Amino acid sequence: MEDSPVPLIPQRAKYKQVGDAARILTLELKFDAESGYELLKEEENPALWKHLQETAVEAFRSKKMYTNFMGCDIDMRIGQDGRAYGIEVDPLPVFFYPTGSQLEDTDVTYGFRAVVNTLITNYFLKHPSDREPRFIDLASIFDQLLTLSNSTRFQRLTSWGCGMTSS
Repeated sequence: MEDSPVPLIPQRAKYKQVGDAARILTLELKFDAESGYELLKEEENPALWKHLQETAVEAFRSKKMYTNFMGCDIDMRIGQDGRAYGIEVDPLPVFFYPTGSQLEDTDVTYGFRAVVNTLITNYFLKHPSDREPRFIDLASIFDQLLTLSNSTRFQRLTSWGCGMTSS
C-alpha cells in the first residue's frame, strides 16, 4: 500500500505436462484445464518463500510501482543457482478474475471489489485529510452496489441521477 509494498503469497505456475517436442509455452497450453496456479506454502521451503517475497519488494521499489496506486504483478524464475530473477513487472495486477475462474488468483479474492478497495485505500493513504464522512459514506454505497446484480445496480444508479445509459 502506498510507498510500502505488501507482497502477497507467492504462486507457482503449473502447466500441463507435455513431451519435449511441445515444451514451448503456447496460449493453448497456458490456458489448458490442466494448467493453472497454486499458492506456495511457506512451510514447504521457508528460505525460498522469504527470498521470493524479498525479490518482489526489490522489484516493486526498483520499478517505482508505488507511483501507480495499484501495485504490480511480478513474474519470476528460479535459476540453477537457486536465486529468483524478476523477468517481468506488470504495473497493474492482471489477476482479479471471478471466484472459480480457471485464472483466479487465489491470494487476491473478491474480483472487482478488490481493485476498487485497493485504489480507495491507496488514495486515502496519500490524502489522509480527504477522509471525511462523505467519502466513507460513498465507499459504503459502492460496497453495497458491488453486491447487487448488474440490472439492480443500473436501476439504483439511474434512480440517483448518475446519468448512466443502458448498454
